[in-house]
Amino acid sequence: HSSLATVVCLWYLCRMILFQFYQRNGQPYPICDTDNLFVEVTEGARKVATLSELGGTDPSAANVAVVKFTVRHAGQYKISVLIGSCHVHGSPFVKTFLPGKLLIR
Repeated sequence: HSSLATVVCLWYLCRMILFQFYQRNGQPYPICDTDNLFVEVTEGARKVATLSELGGTDPSAANVAVVKFTVRHAGQYKISVLIGSCHVHGSPFVKTFLPGKLLIR
């Protein structure tokens, strides 16, 4: 998208990414459905199911997209983030997830 200059990518708990979108002038860019945000997470040839949530009712979250997914295997994951057909700055992102402790509930 021509008005986007920066995307801040924050990682949480190996299963959620928070993207913050900013305009070239540094002001928050309010992301919405008409921007056609597309996020694809892959581990090798395997696609990982994602759930994306845009903005929210709080005006301070208008430039935020939260993408949730489950890491089932340790390894290197590629996260492609596109607005329309154009990658955002830095996309695709590469993140390596290490094996964690087994949690039994």
